[in-house]
Amino acid sequence: MNDILTRKPIAICIDDEEMVLESLQMELSECLGEECDIEVAQSGKEAVTLVRELMEKGEHVAVVICDYIMPEMKGDETLIGIHNIQPNIVSIMLTGQSSTDGITNAINNANLYRFVNKPWQGAHLSGIVREALGKYKSSLSENASAEALEAVSGENAELKALREILEKEVGKRTQDLLETNISLQQSNDELNNANKLKIRLLSVVSHDLKNPLAAIRSLAEILTMESKPDIQREIVDMMQSTVERMLNLIKDLLDTAALEMGQMKLYPLHRSVKELVEAICFDYAHAAEAKGQGINIEAAHPFLADIDERRFRQVLENLISNAVKYSPKNTTITVRFSDAENNMMRIAIQDEGPGITHDDKEKMFQFFQRLSAQPTGGESSTGVGLAIVKQIVELHNGKLWVESSPETGAIGSTFFVEIPLHQPSVSLG
Repeated sequence: MNDILTRKPIAICIDDEEMVLESLQMELSECLGEECDIEVAQSGKEAVTLVRELMEKGEHVAVVICDYIMPEMKGDETLIGIHNIQPNIVSIMLTGQSSTDGITNAINNANLYRFVNKPWQGAHLSGIVREALGKYKSSLSENASAEALEAVSGENAELKALREILEKEVGKRTQDLLETNISLQQSNDELNNANKLKIRLLSVVSHDLKNPLAAIRSLAEILTMESKPDIQREIVDMMQSTVERMLNLIKDLLDTAALEMGQMKLYPLHRSVKELVEAICFDYAHAAEAKGQGINIEAAHPFLADIDERRFRQVLENLISNAVKYSPKNTTITVRFSDAENNMMRIAIQDEGPGITHDDKEKMFQFFQRLSAQPTGGESSTGVGLAIVKQIVELHNGKLWVESSPETGAIGSTFFVEIPLHQPSVSLG
């Protein structure tokens, strides 16, 4: 036991992302290199094997820092496997998203010491690992003292029973505190997200509504001074167009708030999605013709599905209007219907625009994101349409994705919407 207390302990970092693993190893080696050796593993199975091999060589693993979201073997399962090999190892979990079940499982079955949210702060994580090293050494010292005491006189049975009761009570209180901490962190995250949404909404309102309102005011002043009917008509048209953009922006902002607060509800009915697309294409025919564009619909049958017609119209209008908005003049937009597996239907909206870069794909379905592509006719964009579309599709138990590779020279983009033909508890009215 004394030999173990004087040797340098080992800390193992576990994460399936190589970049994250390298960052962990670099930060901990820099801060704790004199206190412990740093080993790494890219999966739960690899980590369990590494711990077993190190223990067989007589090394002592003091701490493991393990990511929660990993393929095959999640973080809590990994920590439990390591705990079963050596219960004295102190475990720390990294988590990029809230997972009360996983953390609670690790607390109950792997004696989880702490959990740290991603992205972590280097000094904060190093401090926690240093505390864990101290806890490990302290437990070894306590074990050594207990063994010495037992060797001299044997442990008093009553004291042992009291100690076990105390340990259970301390463990229960620790678990209660950790679970309370998790709940508080989740509540804090929700408040932070709500505050960020409020700031974004206020920013959009102050910027994107202030300018059109100022334009309407200026146009109204000109209208009061202008006597020529043709020019008056042109000014009125400009004011109507500006008001329409403002109304669309307000609608998008209200939908954004409803989605973020979980208050958007669907009322699906059995409807022909093909007929809905035909009606939308008719509405956008004038805008497409003004740019010399054609819109083709390819569908073998009516494609009946359970949809909230108003909300699903919003999905299709956004995707079709974007195709018109971002496609060059004299190009073709194609809407294709097809049957998909598992009683699903698929709609593909294909354009001949500039395509969507890899960087834009990473953020295009997030709220308040402006992409690098620009409308080809001076149209406006609020930066929330695709985020709303994605969540409406997911409320229909469907999925939305895009295929586009401008980096390879390929032309255009294709957006895919896939939804089930039947939703649970739907009226056939």
